[in-house]
Amino acid sequence: MKQQAAQRRIIPSSQLEAIFHRLPDGVVICDHEGKILRINAAALKLFEVPSESFCIRGILPALTSYLSTGS
Repeated sequence: MKQQAAQRRIIPSSQLEAIFHRLPDGVVICDHEGKILRINAAALKLFEVPSESFCIRGILPALTSYLSTGS
């Protein structure tokens, strides 16, 4: 019975993916080296950059550029 309850609480990855992309807040997931692993639409809109550019540059250059422009 406990195993069935635990299984019902597991959210399928497709649902997690949909939730991640629909969050109203910007979310950027990075590894320990600052490489962007995941970024949602709200974060792309916030930083005003195409996803390809953001992922190639990594998080630190992107944040530095964003903060220096005062945007």
